[in-house]
Amino acid sequence: MFKSTKFEIRNKFEYKMIKIQNLVSDIEIFDLEFVSCFVLRASNFFWKTVRSC
Repeated sequence: MFKSTKFEIRNKFEYKMIKIQNLVSDIEIFDLEFVSCFVLRASNFFWKTVRSC
């Protein structure tokens, strides 16, 4: 049985964001088009998840 608190979910999300920020800072050539596409896909996925609840 899988049960996760909001706090745990937030921590996982923040951890992922930190990993992404570290990854982006490692990349010297910043591909804005790729990032905007990634953000758009992530937000679409997020809203689909929220709506399905």
